Amino acid sequence: MLSDVTHRSRSSGFTLLEAMLAMAILGMVLAGIFTVTSRSLSQLGLATRELNDSEMARALLDEYLGTYPEMPASGTYQGAWSWQVREEQTIGLQPSQMDESISFIRVTVTVERLNSRLATPLSLTATTARRPES
Repeated sequence: MLSDVTHRSRSSGFTLLEAMLAMAILGMVLAGIFTVTSRSLSQLGLATRELNDSEMARALLDEYLGTYPEMPASGTYQGAWSWQVREEQTIGLQPSQMDESISFIRVTVTVERLNSRLATPLSLTATTARRPES
């Protein structure tokens, strides 16, 4: 009867090897989840920076087109972005017959984030019609 009680107590729990194996599997699963989460957060940060850069470029382009010629052609904003505006005469677009004094200008705004090792310049372009200044 004593051997029967001893046999039951041994078979009612996990062995040390089974517990260690379960912990190792759990550790691998958690490491995989951590890796995926870390990459996702990194991509989210990159997407957020790119969105902010494109919003800055769009705002500068709109401001330049709306305030021409008062706005400077380059500068920095809050020490976070540098920007440059470039104009070029558009070839291939002809002025209308009603007003031959209109010229078409392609305006390109390039924005680059300062102090960032992941900085890649972002450019937005718009074509606008402009009459000569009188």
